[in-house]
Amino acid sequence: MTEMSPSESEVELLNKFFAAEMRARGLAGKVEIEYRQAAWGKRLVDLLKDSDDVDILASGITPTPKRERDWNVRFSRPTIKFYSAAVTLQGTLPLKEGNLTLGKIGAANNTTNKDFLISLYGSSERVYIESESPYYDHLVDRLMHNEIQGFVIDSLYYPQLIALHPELLTKAQILFLRPVVNNKFQLWTAAYALRPQDVDLINELNNYLLTADNDRKLLQSRYFPELPFFPLAPR
Repeated sequence: MTEMSPSESEVELLNKFFAAEMRARGLAGKVEIEYRQAAWGKRLVDLLKDSDDVDILASGITPTPKRERDWNVRFSRPTIKFYSAAVTLQGTLPLKEGNLTLGKIGAANNTTNKDFLISLYGSSERVYIESESPYYDHLVDRLMHNEIQGFVIDSLYYPQLIALHPELLTKAQILFLRPVVNNKFQLWTAAYALRPQDVDLINELNNYLLTADNDRKLLQSRYFPELPFFPLAPR
């Protein structure tokens, strides 16, 4: 995991979950979480199917009904809510009257950002889908060479992107795509992915997430201080 990544934040939240479970059972000690790195894509998803020692995918995954069906997983309750964001070069005006005005805007393949852009523009030539991994390395390179005017990313991943590409700090800007600006923009959620048959673990994790706003707020202030915090517990 890369520093300031959604994966790291979600693993730390899992540590808090297991610590709470231990306290509730009156048990001493600490649950040690072992994790492995995997690139985004089919290889990551297949870990739940192919590896008996992998129980949870923690990668800031946006849950959708289609992913749940296609991947044969169950998603937990949300771990965080966040905006999509447009990354452009400084001096660019990406929005006018609530609409994206970039001449050509990119997104990574196999992501909800791709689906989001296609929902806005269809198969328009304004949409560029990066199909070569590592997706965001290529999108940053294309942005710097003016091959695209911007790209859409989950705002959760921007700190990680900055760590990998510090040149963005002086050459690029990020704009949150807020629903209040355009009702086609939306709040997204991230969640854990688990095996459907692990019913007890799913229920216990979901029960914790219902009451974990204080833990989530603390972690978000550490990992994603620039993002607004959205409570998830029922009011």
